[in-house]
Amino acid sequence: MKNKPLMKLSALAAMAILVAVAFVGLPTTAGNGDCVLASHAEVTLLAGQDIPVGTVTVWPDHDHNINVEYEISEEYSEWSITEIHFAIAALDDCTECYKHLPITKSGSPKVGNFYYKLTDGTEGWGFVIPFGDEGIINEDPEEDDEAEIGFQWGECLCFAAHAVVEKGEGDSYQTQTGWGQGEPFPKSWAMYVCFEPGKLPTLPESIIFKGTSPGGSSYWAFSFDTNGDGVADASYLGWCLQQYVYMYPNTWYTATPYSSYDDDLPAYDFGAEAWAKINWIINHYHPDSTYSITEIQTAIWYFAGQTVSPNADSLHIIDDADEFGEDFYPTWGDDIAIILWVSASVQGTFYVIDP
Repeated sequence: MKNKPLMKLSALAAMAILVAVAFVGLPTTAGNGDCVLASHAEVTLLAGQDIPVGTVTVWPDHDHNINVEYEISEEYSEWSITEIHFAIAALDDCTECYKHLPITKSGSPKVGNFYYKLTDGTEGWGFVIPFGDEGIINEDPEEDDEAEIGFQWGECLCFAAHAVVEKGEGDSYQTQTGWGQGEPFPKSWAMYVCFEPGKLPTLPESIIFKGTSPGGSSYWAFSFDTNGDGVADASYLGWCLQQYVYMYPNTWYTATPYSSYDDDLPAYDFGAEAWAKINWIINHYHPDSTYSITEIQTAIWYFAGQTVSPNADSLHIIDDADEFGEDFYPTWGDDIAIILWVSASVQGTFYVIDP
């Protein structure tokens, strides 16, 4: 899988040039060490130190691949990529992470030793790198015979993205070296980037909400009062966690929100695997002519530890979640369940957001 090229993705075709490193998604939450927590990293492809010719985007997905895409922007369309080199490490934190990439004794990158290389961009400039690929550098694996090889969720990704770009012909021809913009290597303008892939939202201390049920596209339709003035100004899909605990419809409640991926939940802690499967369900099943709100809700209740009598369609959802959702982790473009804790006497619920 060393040099498998990444096919062009239409959703990224119109990405704008950024003038600095941009961690898109949730850049406000600190990750491991000095890592930034974000769903993906999109950085400027900087040629000749000061020409922002395009972007480099890096993101893990649910197929257990790390996707890498280089792209020239429309306003610099006279430039084209002729070759790329890419090195990546999966580490516990980002502290001086460049030292784990191929470098000289002085700390400059050894581009010729970058594991991922491509000189033909017919199918797109980039790579699809399996989580367990041998080209992903790990932190001192020789010191631990049982160390995981490759990338695991919760680790930081440190990468250096190199390119050669050109434009013009004859006397106007020029070629430049390009780097994905980030922190500079010692004694070099070459750069590296480090971030922690993930999608854990920054939440307020409390939320004022009310709900109606059924919600049209979910068990609950929640309205939020974000200004505290008794006026609903935001709406979300919502689902139930407790069958036999009541919550009054169209009644304002004040709740403490928790990410369903928090390590230490004060309530509704069904275990990480159960919450992974619930999150998998809300990302893969939506009410339609095949699956009803009740059938999806029944599957959610099942993983929330409720006593249910699922029909064939609910069983299909449950079986799918058991097979595919055990280690589901929200990434770029996914929804996440946010728990609403009011009190033990009020029904446990969650709402759905795409942070």
